[in-house]
Amino acid sequence: MDLSTLLLLSTFAFSLLTVSGQSPQKMSYQAVVRNSSDALVTNTQVGMQISILQGSASGTVVYTETQTPTTNANGLVSIEIGGGAGFSTINWTSGSYFIKTEMDPTGGNNYTISGVSQLLSVPYAFATETVKGINVNGAQNGEVLIYNSTSAKFEPGTNTPSPVEWSNIHDRPTGISAFDNDAGYLTASNYQVLSMSNDTVFLTNGGFVKLPAIYSATLLPPNVNLQAATDLQAFSAKLNGIVNPNGLSSNVFFEWGTTQSYGNIALANENPVTGNSDVEVSVTINNLQPNTMYYFRIKAINAVDVSFSNHMIFNTLASTLQITTLNSSSITSSTAVSGGNITNDGGSSIIARGVCWSTNPNPTISDNLTIDGMGTGNFLSNLTGLIASTTYYVRAYATNNTGTAYGNEINFSTIAPISIGQNYQGGIIAYILQASDLGYNADTTHGLIISNDLGSALWGCSGTVIGGTSYAFGSGSANTAAIVALCSTPYIAARLCDNLTQGGYNDWYLPSNEEFVKIYLNRVAIGGLGNNVYWTSSEYYGSPSSRAMQILFTTGGVATQTKDVTASIRAVRSF
Repeated sequence: MDLSTLLLLSTFAFSLLTVSGQSPQKMSYQAVVRNSSDALVTNTQVGMQISILQGSASGTVVYTETQTPTTNANGLVSIEIGGGAGFSTINWTSGSYFIKTEMDPTGGNNYTISGVSQLLSVPYAFATETVKGINVNGAQNGEVLIYNSTSAKFEPGTNTPSPVEWSNIHDRPTGISAFDNDAGYLTASNYQVLSMSNDTVFLTNGGFVKLPAIYSATLLPPNVNLQAATDLQAFSAKLNGIVNPNGLSSNVFFEWGTTQSYGNIALANENPVTGNSDVEVSVTINNLQPNTMYYFRIKAINAVDVSFSNHMIFNTLASTLQITTLNSSSITSSTAVSGGNITNDGGSSIIARGVCWSTNPNPTISDNLTIDGMGTGNFLSNLTGLIASTTYYVRAYATNNTGTAYGNEINFSTIAPISIGQNYQGGIIAYILQASDLGYNADTTHGLIISNDLGSALWGCSGTVIGGTSYAFGSGSANTAAIVALCSTPYIAARLCDNLTQGGYNDWYLPSNEEFVKIYLNRVAIGGLGNNVYWTSSEYYGSPSSRAMQILFTTGGVATQTKDVTASIRAVRSF
């Protein structure tokens, strides 16, 4: 699994933030995990290491813990931080803190994904956990708050200050032998009265402390409201909506497609959105198909949950660029031929054309494609690297300065894997090319197909030197053409093969010496070849010129024979 994106959403949600009681020493943390194709990684266990750093993004590690949570159906992973030893001893009031997250997408501890974020506010409940509560019931402005050890709270009351013993004052000024207010060190103005009104603590000599508002325990997912698409063009459209993140940082996406399964997702331009107010969001999507209806909706995610809007539809404009897809032909187990015809360039020159294909409907240029020149008119495309016994969907495409248009969709199925002895393209597969053979291609399967038994005949033109024939593998077709051109004798072996039409194919020829040697090796799988002696299309190199090469299926050996002798005939064709 290739995971390359860790999307953080409303990074923290504190478990409890109040000014009274004991605060749980944990923080909630959520993240959405996506792979390198931006697809959600769902229902998968991942390994995580979380560290608290003090001072900077590369500061001292003051706390570390590891967890192995599992993402949910929306790719969301939710954990609570703080379950390990040492978390409760962090002094949150001492400088700035950062959180570092590391992830192993396989669920182990080989962490390959990491990120560091600053804690922009001190966890208030943690920082105040050692501060005693204040009971403000019945408190009046100006009243003194005294700590009540029974209730463990500061409460309204009266306080009679104990006298300050001079012996308890350190570093007394020289020459002063007794405690005296006239010395100016302790006067009525030195005593401060603490009072509280609503959310503010006051001091009688001036100054006040405003307490943070009580944090609401109610956390809500985003509110989403879809709006109509605008800026509609043949190849593009702008999607719009409104999102209220409800106080939590929210990531916003638009899902779209030609069905309500959507299949495509785009990040909103305004992402992420924050605050408690409505935020207008939008994104422009491209490479759409002209004159086509699309569905779309909003998907927004915060630390609480995922929200989806209702769906809406829009229709792209018609394009004057006109293209059709040609039917597929020459289909094998790994190749096929298709193409297209561009009859109108839409007023802008075609800068790229070809076909695109996939095992799923509606292929685009993001899938497999060919590049077959520029301009209008007909073009052919060769599809290679296909999988046997598989259905493919194909569309011609054309690109100009306004976008990419697609032709009608066709589909075809590649044939089953081929093997020696299989009936195929008019005959029986007799040989499959190997890496050392002329014409071998690792991406496609090629070889020789042998015909039915054609009886026997003369090689022909016993007194005529044909010249230019070869023993080599791959030379049979050229040998046959040379014999037919220079030997007018009817019903000779080469002519019978050249005139053959079988299984709808008419490109048969008399195999060369080496081609027939390869076929002999597969004689059992082919079947029906017997112990015959077969003519090849290879003229004997030596003297006299009245001889040609034969192959003996009794032993697999080769021999020369005069051209005026009859021998068995089998034609072959290449595929």
